[in-house]
Amino acid sequence: MTEQQHPSFKRQPRDAAAVTGWLSTGQLRAQTGLTRGALRLYEREGLICSQQRTAAGYRMFNRECIDRVHGIQIAKSVGFTLAEIREILDLIDAKNFSRARMSTVLKQRLSVIDARIDQLRSLRKVIAAAIQNPDSLVDPECDLVRDFALSSNADIKKVKA
Repeated sequence: MTEQQHPSFKRQPRDAAAVTGWLSTGQLRAQTGLTRGALRLYEREGLICSQQRTAAGYRMFNRECIDRVHGIQIAKSVGFTLAEIREILDLIDAKNFSRARMSTVLKQRLSVIDARIDQLRSLRKVIAAAIQNPDSLVDPECDLVRDFALSSNADIKKVKA
């Protein structure tokens, strides 16, 4: 039966997601720059979830998912692991939000960041010294990698202690 034959027949818009406020996988990917694999990984890791499916079984995401993915991307860019991100998101999503637990997770990440900064400072010193004395790079006694390893191992031991 066609639309002309029956007045109550309503054709569904081709892009039902645009009308309903839901995003398809492709739309979410376009808005966030995620690959299909990354999107599936985030779902598998419990960082995001599709809250609705089309009649054909396609996953649909609400618009808030865009902000959530952007937050995940920012957290990853500063060194958070997916497990740490999931823990933080779980704390945020929990009805009984634990400020103490959130503080603990963030303090742990901060100590890792500080250790990495110390490593980078040590590397910078070694590289700066090599720049000041480029002849030392061809000297058989010079070992840039060994010098960095020795300086960064001391920093790593500080973090583990």
